[in-house]
Amino acid sequence: MRDIEFLELVRDSKLPVFTPLDISRLIKKSSGYVYTYLNRLTKRKLIARIEHGKYSLPDTPIESVATNLIYPSYISFLTAFYYHKKTTQIPREISVVTVRSKKAIEYRDYKIKFVKFKPENVMGYEKMKNGYTWYLGTLEKSIIDSLYLPANCSVADSMIAIGDGVNTDKMINYCISMSSKVTMKRVGFLLELYGIDVSDSLVRHLNNKYDPLDPLLPVKGEKNRKWHLIVNMEVNYAL
Repeated sequence: MRDIEFLELVRDSKLPVFTPLDISRLIKKSSGYVYTYLNRLTKRKLIARIEHGKYSLPDTPIESVATNLIYPSYISFLTAFYYHKKTTQIPREISVVTVRSKKAIEYRDYKIKFVKFKPENVMGYEKMKNGYTWYLGTLEKSIIDSLYLPANCSVADSMIAIGDGVNTDKMINYCISMSSKVTMKRVGFLLELYGIDVSDSLVRHLNNKYDPLDPLLPVKGEKNRKWHLIVNMEVNYAL
C-alpha cells in the first residue's frame, strides 16, 4: 500500500487516535507488518506517536486527541472555560477528566493533564465535532469540577465564568450529584454574589464545618455563617 493511500484511509476512518490493532483491522495486515510500517511513518513524520502504541495524524485537533486516549473522558476546568469563551487565556495545558489515573502527556506544544474522578462523577459532558469526535464538559459541570478541585482551576476563574450567566438548575443538580459538601458551599456562596439564592436547594445538605472558599490561599478571613465558608479571597459583594 502506498503511503498516500494509507493516510487517506486513516483520515476517512475518522479515528482521532489509533492503535496498531486498529490499523491491522483497517488494512488487513499482520501485527508485525503494522508495527514496522507505523514506525517508518513516524520517523518520516507522516503520523505522530502520542505515547506507546497510540498514534494520530499530525493535524488532528488537540481536543480530539486529548479526549480519545481514555474512555470516558472530557475536557473541563480552565480549558473548558476557553472553549465556552469564558476566559481569554489560551491554554497550553489541556485538562481532561477521566475515570483512570494517568500521567500527563507532552504532545506537540501541549501538556495533556488527566484528572481522575469517581466513575459516578464523570458526567455532564457533550459530544462535539471538528471533523473528529471530542468531548467537552458543559459550562455548568466545568464550573462544578473547578470548585470541587480548585487546584486545577482557580476559584477566581470560576467566579468569572459564573458571572457571565449559567443554568442554575444544572449547577444545583451537578452539585448535589457530586456529593461534595464543600463544593455546594462554594457554589451557593458564589451564586449568591450574583444575586442568585439557591439556599433552599443546598443548605440542607451542608455540615457545620467551616471550609475555605479557596483552599490554595491562607485559611483566614471573614466567616460566612450561611454557607459555612471562610472567605479567604477578595470578593465583590456588590456584583
